[in-house]
Amino acid sequence: MQTEKEKFIQEIKREISTWNIHSKDIYGCTQIELKNFLKDVKRGRYDKLFESQYHYSIRKIMSWHKTRLYRQTYGMPMHPITRENYEVYAQAEDLKDHIRYLLEQNYFKTTQTPPTKEELHTLLHLYQKMLMTDYSWEDKEKVLKNVNDLQISTDKAFPHNIDEIIGAFFPRRKKLYPNYMEPIPNPITVQEQAAKTIAFLQEHDIADLFSVPPFSKEDAYVRRMILSTLDIPYIVEKNCLGFIRPAIEQVESELNSTLTTNQSKRTLWKNNRHKREQIIPLIKGVLNSLLEEKKPLDLKEAIKESQKENDLEAKTIQTRQRINLAPYQTIYSLPPQEIPYFFKQMQKRYDDLYQNASDYEFLEGCIEIAGEFMMAQILPQGNKRTAKCLFNKMVLSRGLLPPIMDLNENDYSLWYDMAESHADDFSLAKEPLLDQEEEMSKDWQQDTFYLPVKVSSTYFNKSTIGKRYYKEKE
Repeated sequence: MQTEKEKFIQEIKREISTWNIHSKDIYGCTQIELKNFLKDVKRGRYDKLFESQYHYSIRKIMSWHKTRLYRQTYGMPMHPITRENYEVYAQAEDLKDHIRYLLEQNYFKTTQTPPTKEELHTLLHLYQKMLMTDYSWEDKEKVLKNVNDLQISTDKAFPHNIDEIIGAFFPRRKKLYPNYMEPIPNPITVQEQAAKTIAFLQEHDIADLFSVPPFSKEDAYVRRMILSTLDIPYIVEKNCLGFIRPAIEQVESELNSTLTTNQSKRTLWKNNRHKREQIIPLIKGVLNSLLEEKKPLDLKEAIKESQKENDLEAKTIQTRQRINLAPYQTIYSLPPQEIPYFFKQMQKRYDDLYQNASDYEFLEGCIEIAGEFMMAQILPQGNKRTAKCLFNKMVLSRGLLPPIMDLNENDYSLWYDMAESHADDFSLAKEPLLDQEEEMSKDWQQDTFYLPVKVSSTYFNKSTIGKRYYKEKE
């Protein structure tokens, strides 16, 4: 490693010592930026790259380094420093350079044409996803082969062969749906129960609903769906006058035993103002999402409808937002000008799934679409709850019973799985949801339903850990 590192250091020193007026254009950086990069190399930050013989382009590695610094400054995730990730990045840079040539130099005679505005948006999203993907050696080898097969300089179809380009950079995209075979239940009886529950809550308090055990699997499912939209530790914190941890444990125990809250009634439902302003809108939104008819959706209209059902203003963001998931974990909303195209792409994906996919394939695709809406953060408020309701509506639109997407349980583990596996098609979140669907399908055939309520295993105070920073936007 030391020999390769020293060779690279000497190469950089040579370029610094011979710097001239053309060097900035050649290397894509200033002399000061190259000197600072040299310091990072000497400190060992890039040692992982020198474990085997390989020649690194100073221009490309400086571009990679500057991109890393930029994303680090703004709290944006990026793949780790490995040779595999660099090599994939270098391929993406070649592709980006050629597209730039087509956009800027297309007055020369060429058999290729520049990408359309929509295609360019897709390629930019592809590039961002590549920056977050940690490539293995096997992944890298496949990418190198696939990109070579694209023949980006000569193929007349490039860069309009978007699906081939995406497949070239993400060869490991593995779908989970072939592993699941149980028939997904018909949702009609659940929808009838949801309608009855909505009518009941118009005349009664939420505490009355949870005063007796559920009388059917449909009743249990609807109650569990209600609980999935409530942040139980947060509610307990609002209401509890004593020790919070024992109160949370009591709530969890009672819910898992009988799906009632008689002993925990005051702990959960005492604060009438909080219940009226926050809890009831959440319940209203998720119950209405269960009433969707079996017919194709207009996703943009479904989003607006879900916002209204959650007592939110039906609009999208006007300025970009920064969302703190937790300390040092940040995501950024989609730029407002890209929102129309984002809706168009999600609609196209949904329509294709609706018409062509098998049941579990459709379900897996709906998880991906809901995840994309969550990560896009295009709404001023209620992004997660609205995406959850959209997920229910999408699944029901095909006549299928949706699994319960509980983004609050167990310290928001599913929500963090969504965020952490965004670049990998939400793989961490898809598997538990598809597993749940299969298990629910088996139980449904036995006329039963049970999904445990997993309240936070360790209570974190809002002021000390910051895991609720996103609550203000939620």
